[in-house]
Amino acid sequence: MKLQFSKPQSLEEYVGQIPNIKSHTLLYGEMGVGKSTLGELLRDTYGYIFIDEIHRYQESILTLMNHDVVIGATKDLNLLCDDLRSKFVCHEVKPSEQELETILLTYLGKEDYIFDRSIITKIVRASRLNTRRSLRLFKRIQQYSKYVRDTNIISHNIVDYVIEKTDL
Repeated sequence: MKLQFSKPQSLEEYVGQIPNIKSHTLLYGEMGVGKSTLGELLRDTYGYIFIDEIHRYQESILTLMNHDVVIGATKDLNLLCDDLRSKFVCHEVKPSEQELETILLTYLGKEDYIFDRSIITKIVRASRLNTRRSLRLFKRIQQYSKYVRDTNIISHNIVDYVIEKTDL
């Protein structure tokens, strides 16, 4: 069975802090932590305007901000000019270890694998608390267990081996 990761389809499925949006909000954080996913869910739920990689469109954004709530996402606040950045409430998207463990356990619950809970913590820590890296690393571990070791048991030895061979 192939492991399929899917983004949450609603705010109820989203794991992590959801900012209380009352005005223009800027979601920021490193690549792969879920800024775009959260922005898309806020757009779909509340009808806000969402602009991913907002730092690329600075000039044209100011006119939008007169009428609607704008949600922007960027990997680096310093890429925005001070004038534009000052118009936003800034919210850092940075999943906690527990939130990432919940995300991985959600996906593992759909699969037939045997593992110790500490395996999840090891994956999350090796991924440096990054959602995308955690999911990719888990997928590599799952594939190695299934196709190379021919087992549904995810052991610490398997995880350690894959982490060692993976460029995180």
